[in-house]
Amino acid sequence: MVLFGKDTGRLEKALAAFGDDSARLDKALTAFGSDAGKLEKALKTFGGNGARLEKALTTFGEDGARLDKALGAFGNDAARMEKALAAFGEDTARMEKALGRFGDNGADLERALDKCGGNGARLEALLDNPKISDTKQLLSLLDDYDATQLEELLKISTVPNGAQLERMAKVFKDVGFGNGLTGALKTDQLGRLASPGILDELEKAAALQGAGKVTGVQDWIKFNAPKGLDELQDTLGELREAERQAAQANAGSAIEVGAESHAPLRPGSTTETAKSFDLEVKDSTGKVTGSTEFKRLDTPVEKVENLRDSVRHGADKAAQRAAEGIPIEGTLETTIQMTLDVGIKPAGPNSIEILADGTRNIIRADTGAIAKTTNIFDDVANFLSGVENNGNLNVVNLVDDTGKLLASYQRTGAVWVRIF
Repeated sequence: MVLFGKDTGRLEKALAAFGDDSARLDKALTAFGSDAGKLEKALKTFGGNGARLEKALTTFGEDGARLDKALGAFGNDAARMEKALAAFGEDTARMEKALGRFGDNGADLERALDKCGGNGARLEALLDNPKISDTKQLLSLLDDYDATQLEELLKISTVPNGAQLERMAKVFKDVGFGNGLTGALKTDQLGRLASPGILDELEKAAALQGAGKVTGVQDWIKFNAPKGLDELQDTLGELREAERQAAQANAGSAIEVGAESHAPLRPGSTTETAKSFDLEVKDSTGKVTGSTEFKRLDTPVEKVENLRDSVRHGADKAAQRAAEGIPIEGTLETTIQMTLDVGIKPAGPNSIEILADGTRNIIRADTGAIAKTTNIFDDVANFLSGVENNGNLNVVNLVDDTGKLLASYQRTGAVWVRIF
């Protein structure tokens, strides 16, 4: 064959690869546009095994150029290409499409296939998922999540997109989980934590932990992850309160947000933990200088009496711990997240008007005149003295749903005074 020039050795070697069957050799040459050099290169890639090359050419529709391009994507390693092709059911079009999406980078395709258990259909489904932006994001997610877990997370309505899962993976690494998300928490729990509002607060807490101003975020996540979405969103106020306290804490102090995970055992029990406050302030030596119980009040406040149960929530915990001989440490605070019932509402023959600054007006029905004016925030100080177990608390804070401080009260002896 003149295609091999005058080098009979080249021809003989090529023929030998095809069992000295010139028809088989001719067919293979035709697939490579009668270019003997390309055929020899392909044969070398397949270890001089003509049968393997023929099988590959058949799979690629006797198109040597397609085969050569696919081999190039895998570093001219026939075994690597064959393995990838097998993952797509020997369907060259599917493999070529997947390769194209990975920028003809065989190594990246192999990496993704490996994460998907060598199942091309699973990889294709992930690539086609509208929540995944591109192959770069998919590879990042497959590094942090098991493929099965990722598939399930993408089905959850609280997970808007892959970027949200990337952000959550970073939070988990930053607070000490490492790359081992799989198994650390259940998939439905991760789905709730990835909810936009929740993840936003977790990112802030993780950043504060990285700055040394907050500790225990991993414990907070593990303790609260089993909660339902509504309860979890309520609990987020603890992280906002930690952020507020961290901003005003003494140098060297840090806010421990995982305090509930480290509650002591009740006296005489080997399994039951005592009631605990949500946050602790620790100085540079690790000593607890303050503890805070957080409570979110769902019902808008119309009068100070609406705060009673929320104040008692912390006061009663402190009283019980003191009675058990294991008092909660430091200055004891209760922080209540609340909103005012702003507006005008009927109240018997008259109306009550509540303004955003806490002003409470009683308006006469007959004349429309203001019969009496008080301020809810000012009235809280006197009210606190009459709340059961109030003497077990030192400070009561009122904050809005963003964590901004609305008012603060401090107890001296039996007297409560508004300090903010």
